[in-house]
Amino acid sequence: MIDYLRKIAPLASCTRVFSDNIHLFFTKKEIQNFEKEKGLRSFAARYLIKKLLIDYFDNTLEYTNIEILNNELGKPFINIIEKKQSRKLSGEKNEISKIECTLSHSRKYIAVLVAIEK
Repeated sequence: MIDYLRKIAPLASCTRVFSDNIHLFFTKKEIQNFEKEKGLRSFAARYLIKKLLIDYFDNTLEYTNIEILNNELGKPFINIIEKKQSRKLSGEKNEISKIECTLSHSRKYIAVLVAIEK
């Protein structure tokens, strides 16, 4: 079974949330990888993915427990760091086998899709 999470949001509404406190929402590795080359759009897309996952897992994760980086081909991948117990993260019936994501951004909007495979 696969659950799909998707969101489209204005860039300004996303960046307003984290712009003054970027270290509260992103890991050091994310900040190093995206601050110089990609800018606010990449952070905004990653923020939206993290927000979707936090909501999906009933607020048992924090923003810095979710790390979104790119592989050598540029495809984003998700690392869950120090998972807290959640009924959706644990248990035979609800065990998560894979989380995939894709993101896109324009000048004014951010669009993300997350697929959670059980």
